[in-house]
Amino acid sequence: MTNKPEKIWIEYSRLMLYIARGFFSDEQTAEDAVSEAIIRIIENIDRFEEIPSPLAKGLVIIITKNICRDKMKKAELPFTELGDEADISLSPEALVISEETVSGIMTCLPKLPEQYADILRLKIVYHMSDNQIAKALRINPQNARTRLSRARSALIKIIKEEGLL
Repeated sequence: MTNKPEKIWIEYSRLMLYIARGFFSDEQTAEDAVSEAIIRIIENIDRFEEIPSPLAKGLVIIITKNICRDKMKKAELPFTELGDEADISLSPEALVISEETVSGIMTCLPKLPEQYADILRLKIVYHMSDNQIAKALRINPQNARTRLSRARSALIKIIKEEGLL
């Protein structure tokens, strides 16, 4: 009889590696992320009641993505999108409006198809360039720009539906 960590590995290891490969272009970093995710899953094993189940799958996906995001942050990716040209002369009122707008946008992201939400997170949250996104997702830069365009269009539609625009 297999225990919970083994069941999780058997059931979800390929999914975890697929997710990690979407974040990282090199295989070793993706495998490292999966290893870290397994450790975090074992630390939270009491949250997993039935395997396989939609809840277990969801937890595995969330934990794996969070590990990947943490590894990306630790890699200190360059913030080439903002650079030194960022406008720091905004008034406090404008900053509050900006924060509210960003908050509203972030609440709309989960309503997007996952492929669109993920690529927008890479762009908005991690400030990755189109080329960095293409490399992380193992697609060509034109494909990354096309996906970003489609994702932005879908997000704008949801933002309008939510009354934020």
